[in-house]
Amino acid sequence: AALLVLADDETPVLATDGRYRTQAAHQAPDAEVVIERACGPHLASRAAAAGVRKLGFESHVVTFDAYTSLTKAAG
Repeated sequence: AALLVLADDETPVLATDGRYRTQAAHQAPDAEVVIERACGPHLASRAAAAGVRKLGFESHVVTFDAYTSLTKAAG
């Protein structure tokens, strides 16, 4: 399963891939649901644009390749 959340003082953003489009909208009606194949880089880019300076992730799940993509997306 692919699910990532970006939470701030405004509307939370739930990003997932197309397999979970219906479920995400149903289970998180107050969140902005973003359907992206590359959820991590998309949210990292949005977080950077919002001024986030630290971004957490589960190191036992994220590969080095994914980490590199997140770093590039965050700028």
